[in-house]
Amino acid sequence: MENFDKYVEIAEWLALPLTYFILIALFLFFVVRPFFAYLFDVERVKMNMDEKEEGKEEEGPEFPEEFYDTELPDSDEVMAKPSGVNEDRQKINKLAESNPAKAGDLVKQWLKKDEA
Repeated sequence: MENFDKYVEIAEWLALPLTYFILIALFLFFVVRPFFAYLFDVERVKMNMDEKEEGKEEEGPEFPEEFYDTELPDSDEVMAKPSGVNEDRQKINKLAESNPAKAGDLVKQWLKKDEA
């Protein structure tokens, strides 16, 4: 019985500090953390910035008239790769167009090789 009284005394002594600790932890978890998450929410800030910018007219840099008259090169010319790569790409495209199932199996095999 004496040990039981000792445990009760320790529990009474710890009850108030534990209660305060739990209340502080709950306050931090349910009030402070969401407040800081809202305060530093980058996506929300970006959306607000976008909304503000929508009201303004976008003015780009001033270019001379000759700039607007020039023709742009084709995207194939700009993104040109070595001839071996283009030939391989053409072969792959022909295979995919002629037999999509076989091309799918080939891609699966490549992915399995990359995982291993």
